[in-house]
Amino acid sequence: MIVFISDLHFVDETAGKHNIPARAFEGMLKDLKRYGGKPKEIILVFLGDVFDINRSTYWLEKPESERPWGDTENKIKEIEAHANHIFDTIISKNERTFELFRGSLKNRFKFNVEPERIYIPGNHDRLCNVFPSLRKKVRETLGMGVEEKPFPHLLDDISKYRVLARHGHEQDVEGLVVDEVNLLPGFAAIDGFIDATAGRHVAAHAVRSGSEIDDVGI
Repeated sequence: MIVFISDLHFVDETAGKHNIPARAFEGMLKDLKRYGGKPKEIILVFLGDVFDINRSTYWLEKPESERPWGDTENKIKEIEAHANHIFDTIISKNERTFELFRGSLKNRFKFNVEPERIYIPGNHDRLCNVFPSLRKKVRETLGMGVEEKPFPHLLDDISKYRVLARHGHEQDVEGLVVDEVNLLPGFAAIDGFIDATAGRHVAAHAVRSGSEIDDVGI
């Protein structure tokens, strides 16, 4: 079983409180256990814009040269420090949710196997792939294994699930998917939003909890 989660846009709340509560994900994972059968493997793919590093007024407090679009040649250490500050604040504002993802989902939700986590960066969390310090934190936060290499920009699983998945910004300027792979029979190309049962479950749980949902797709 493969599950795609994208565009959660967890924020540091300096530009608004748009975070989805942990109980929404608890509800989704309970439903996944209830209705997902007994799969031999479960792969959770975090398909970009999980951490919204861009949406923070903290950047406005810094010189333009120290912002992500500033002097990336001479101010890269300052940009890394600021991005880490925002990331750490995002985690602290969503500690219950990331405590859930860090822990054993197999034990908590009685899955047959421990779900594998895969992270693919989007445009709002692209800095998480630029700096090794942030890559390490992402892996720790999502309960992934320890690695040093950058995250991939797409999931290309032809042999088993016949799926090509990437974040939605990796498209042409008109927002259209133009890859030839879309022409292959039985091959699904996924960009950003996933219109799937799991996504509707998370949205429903979030709505019932009284939370505002900002650009969520699963």
